[in-house]
Amino acid sequence: MEKRKKSLRSVLNDESRIRRFMAQVENPSYVAKFLSRGLVVLFILSLGLIFIPWVQTSYVKGKVIGFSHSERVFEIQAPIEGRLKQWFVKEGEQVAKGQLLLELADNDQEIIERLKMKLIAIEAQLSAMDQNVKTAQLNVNRQSRLLKEGLASQLDVEKTKISLKNQKAKKAKVETEEQKVRIMLSRQNQLKVYAPNDGVVVRILKTSVGGSQYIKNGEVLATLAPTVQQKAVEFWIEGNDIPLIHVGQEVRMQFEGWPAIQFSGWPEASFGTFLGEVKVIDALSDQGGKFRALILPKDGEVWPPDQRLRQGTLVIGWVLLGEVSLGYEFWRQMNKFPKDYVGPAHHKEQTKTSSKKSSSKGKYK
Repeated sequence: MEKRKKSLRSVLNDESRIRRFMAQVENPSYVAKFLSRGLVVLFILSLGLIFIPWVQTSYVKGKVIGFSHSERVFEIQAPIEGRLKQWFVKEGEQVAKGQLLLELADNDQEIIERLKMKLIAIEAQLSAMDQNVKTAQLNVNRQSRLLKEGLASQLDVEKTKISLKNQKAKKAKVETEEQKVRIMLSRQNQLKVYAPNDGVVVRILKTSVGGSQYIKNGEVLATLAPTVQQKAVEFWIEGNDIPLIHVGQEVRMQFEGWPAIQFSGWPEASFGTFLGEVKVIDALSDQGGKFRALILPKDGEVWPPDQRLRQGTLVIGWVLLGEVSLGYEFWRQMNKFPKDYVGPAHHKEQTKTSSKKSSSKGKYK
């Protein structure tokens, strides 16, 4: 019985509280007081946000490449024209430097034998011409001696000199022909194509079925991805941002397929991103007015391994510029003003603190 009385009293108390609250809400002065307090709190929070530090960034896109030009993806081209005879590798196969990749064949299958026979004939002809030149030189010497003794005329001497000159010209012509034949023979040695570097055969573009496919000189036969010793990221930067970026500047990067959370203005709060440093900026733009920049890992920063970070992997990045207040950044973007310029010396001092604060969660372990 007492429990029922208590429950009844609690219900009556709750109803009285609800009535008092509804009366206060219906009172305009109470609502105004509540809204004014809320606006004051909101104003204080907004005022505090204005002075929060914000790091300006330049948004860029690019891909992973090899830092050395010899470690970047390149094409295997046909050294001479001919027929594609046989491939000795397959797509996806790991190859070593100097390994035989493919073999070409000349359209004329008997050309090598004919060139060798022609070379033998030319060498015999040159041997006979050497003897003719020696004989012509002896005649010149003999006629010159007879001219001194008065037993020959000047005309006889000139005739022997002309004969010597003709013999030398004939020999030079045959020597030129010999050189051409030797060049043609040396080109036949280029019918075998070898791997210039260690790497992986990415794609084979020409097939050797039946050995009858005709190949032109310089035609692309395959694509090879060399083994990379030093990975880099190639970014293309807009012309408006290039005056703000210099060698040594830090870059926060997110690799495609790698989970990450990036806060543009607060790089130390980022997760899953990797730190890099600008190493090279091209002095000349491309046809679209963009400048190329190469990024290497920052000292002590570890990027994902080759199995997860292959050449061609897409990357988005944020080049870290100067530090300003959040209110100033909001005002700048509203008025579409350019970002603030920070000189290399000032930027170096400014980024020391942010580098120490940067989270190591993005490092691959």
